[in-house]
Amino acid sequence: MEVISVVGQKGGCGKTTMTILLASTLAYKYKKKVAVLDCDTLQQSLTKSRINDLALITPYEAVDENGKKVKMVQDGVMFKQFKEQNIKPYDIVRCKENVDDIISYLVRKDEEGCDYALLDLPGNVDNTDYFRIVSLCSIVFLPFIVDSLDFDSNFAFAKHTHQRIFEVNEDCNLKKMYGYWTKFDETCRPLVFQSYCEKIKNELPDLEMLQFRLGNTKAVGNDKCRNTLLPPNKQFLGYGKLGPILNEMYEKIKMI
Repeated sequence: MEVISVVGQKGGCGKTTMTILLASTLAYKYKKKVAVLDCDTLQQSLTKSRINDLALITPYEAVDENGKKVKMVQDGVMFKQFKEQNIKPYDIVRCKENVDDIISYLVRKDEEGCDYALLDLPGNVDNTDYFRIVSLCSIVFLPFIVDSLDFDSNFAFAKHTHQRIFEVNEDCNLKKMYGYWTKFDETCRPLVFQSYCEKIKNELPDLEMLQFRLGNTKAVGNDKCRNTLLPPNKQFLGYGKLGPILNEMYEKIKMI
């Protein structure tokens, strides 16, 4: 079983959203056995997303125009798609950001024949277990934003993570780190963007950047796109090159 995480210290860079999209792509498009660990005990965004998604397909009792009690669902299209595809939802489990608890869960899922486990982690590098947890991963993806404040923060985090894991941690399981551009604005100044690319290339030569850049689109925030019970909605995959970047991530994961 391979362990994957989208990591970053800067809030708002879309770590949890990309985790949902990637997990749903692996599970529902590529038919892999997937499990997700929600380790962000403060936000619990993944856990809340699953609860909200289940509510949309869970029948409830209502009264029709004739006063007769009937079973209904909040989103009939989503319920129909879920039933027609005979989808078995992947596990989303809450877990403290504790390395022993996480290892216990990963061992159990590996024994169950799981293909991939995804960890949703907060950007809490103050936690003494944080880098040990990241070291459990086979592959990590790091988002970068073309903005001076956001880029500097994420670059410093990426460099610190690389040093702590590859240069200090002898029990590192991490095989590859990939970076990708997110919220990418095509109107950004070319020279500024090029300077960021050069900085990554020169100071983090082991970090490979993905070819596709995720554009600055609200599509990824749509509940029907980042659904934990269905594959990413085809209607949204063309926005911001979302489909190509998810496919590219899968190709990189297959290589591990």
